[in-house]
Amino acid sequence: MPRLVVTAALLSLGTMPATAKDLTVTFIAHAAVHITDGQAAVLVDFPYDPGTQFMPWSADAVPSRPKALCLITHGHRDHFVPEIARRFCDRVLGPRAAVAEAGVELVPLRPTVRWKGLTISAIASPHETEHYCYLLDWHGVRLYFTGDAESPEALLAARSIDAAFVRPGLLIAVKKVGGHIDARTVISYHHRPTDPVPNFQDRVIPQLGQQWTLRASSAK
Repeated sequence: MPRLVVTAALLSLGTMPATAKDLTVTFIAHAAVHITDGQAAVLVDFPYDPGTQFMPWSADAVPSRPKALCLITHGHRDHFVPEIARRFCDRVLGPRAAVAEAGVELVPLRPTVRWKGLTISAIASPHETEHYCYLLDWHGVRLYFTGDAESPEALLAARSIDAAFVRPGLLIAVKKVGGHIDARTVISYHHRPTDPVPNFQDRVIPQLGQQWTLRASSAK
């Protein structure tokens, strides 16, 4: 499978080698995404219940090193199950009620968290349980994860995003209000393989295990 390379202006097919501070992003399945700069790693909304009605995942698809900070939007089991967190997570960051039983060290959830060169902005967003969207700023690359956010307000307020991971329902909500996501690339996630996804802002639908190289700011 070809690797996608995100530059300052576009998303394009390519085989450009990664540099020391480039990010490698792997779509695991469902809303689970792995990001690493080779020295530190983040897993978004993983591990989730492997029996979920959404996409199944394979442990073979999850890079094992370096062991990750697991970044959890909320406590629904299609986003996180604490019983198996120890297998994949070095530390966990998320709503206290969702992550308290993970059995690994917890990173306190604050509006801004700095961890190993990464700045994480946690944005409270409406859902039926405590829920946060996350904006990651890492080596000048900005990634946004909506999780199950029900309102497009926070997403539309974010600026200069390199890659925004957005569920189809939120894409529809943005389109309904005539909004525009300020992102170089919009990636649709958190849906079944057979679910319709609106063709909005040239969204990308990733394949299981697909990887991207995101250029560090100095290389853009």
